[in-house]
Amino acid sequence: MLIDFNKSEDEIENEAKLDSKDENGYHNWLKNLITRELVKRDFMIIRDYNNFFGKLKSLRIRADYKNIIITENRALDALDLSKKINTILAEKFRI
Repeated sequence: MLIDFNKSEDEIENEAKLDSKDENGYHNWLKNLITRELVKRDFMIIRDYNNFFGKLKSLRIRADYKNIIITENRALDALDLSKKINTILAEKFRI
């Protein structure tokens, strides 16, 4: 991330602290930062990235905050979605 965004670790940490307040938390800030950079690199991939991310987030909310049993199939779906997101990130960024 340091190379991809041409920022030092301190710059990223400071930006995260400041901007995460405006974007309702660190995870939202980071997702938005990555999304903005993906738009610059390959805007065609944004739909897939946001779709996979949204589905994974929905599954996490169900697992963490609702009294719903997560089946093995849903768990496998979550694993598949996370692999798809990782593939996009690995192709577009130096990880």
